Amino acid sequence: MHRSPLFVVGTSVFLLLQFFQAAEAIALCLPSSSPETQLALAAKTDDSQKVTALLNARVDPNQAWSARDGGQCPAIVWAAPNETIFDALVKAGASVHMAVQGGKKDGFTALHSASCIGSARTVEHLLNAGMPADGAGKIYSPLIHAAGCAERKGADHITVIRMLLTRGAKVSLAAENGWTALHAAAERNFVARVEALLEFHPNHDLVDTNGQTPLMVAARGGAMAVVRLLVERARVNLFATQTTDGKNAAQIAQAKGHSEVAAYLTTAMAQSAPEHTTLPVAHAVPLTHGSLDYDLGGVELGSPLGKGAAARTPLLAANGAPGGPALPSAPYADSF
Repeated sequence: MHRSPLFVVGTSVFLLLQFFQAAEAIALCLPSSSPETQLALAAKTDDSQKVTALLNARVDPNQAWSARDGGQCPAIVWAAPNETIFDALVKAGASVHMAVQGGKKDGFTALHSASCIGSARTVEHLLNAGMPADGAGKIYSPLIHAAGCAERKGADHITVIRMLLTRGAKVSLAAENGWTALHAAAERNFVARVEALLEFHPNHDLVDTNGQTPLMVAARGGAMAVVRLLVERARVNLFATQTTDGKNAAQIAQAKGHSEVAAYLTTAMAQSAPEHTTLPVAHAVPLTHGSLDYDLGGVELGSPLGKGAAARTPLLAANGAPGGPALPSAPYADSF
């Protein structure tokens, strides 16, 4: 098959560009060969022997690794999952107050990391060292991480939640998208963590930027245990509706195919109608520090609820079409 010279040249240029793009991407993934960068990477990958060797070679424990997104990541931030590495860095003079600078995890600290993995020992050490319990930066607070991060072997998220709250963390502190610790625990159906949060009397009717309460989040995921807990212990507002589509928690559950949850909420609404028909839904208070800045699309917290947001609305028919907004992005540091 004959190909014109122009076609051959065009194809060659295209392939050459593809090669350079791939090479650039690979280069971004490759770590620097500097000892300081190697220290941060060793801490991130739980390589305690390499960390020890580098520290014995007098490598600065406060140096950081340059992440692909431009963030500068100190070794101490990644050391929280490994108590041996964490202790070695602290002994060598690493500052526990260091945070990621720039990038998607800007402001992420060892306290966020330790809270996420449920390390009560490390969280206590950091709080005793003066780390603020509510964290700092543009990411979820340590409490939201403790409430929403995945379960891990040996983790004690319940103790971490209680420790943060007794040491000054605000139970209803919301990120810029309105997400609170109660939203985070409800989203992942962490019943015990919801119970721990309820001990500190959170505002359980706070809404995110889509007008979703923790009850709506639980209903969307079919988390019956959390739904029952919120309804029967927290006495949440069953009639609150999303700003985006006007659905209440029962309608959301029905639209997502969680008929058992929808039936339970329908019965609860019928039994409590006189009490809640005029109950307003609170708005989350914008976070002045430690808030989230991921995939928000420029939305701002505090937009008013639609008219009649707290009033009774007819339930979605059994054959109603599914709908409703997607849950806010939840960039917990599960894989930091």
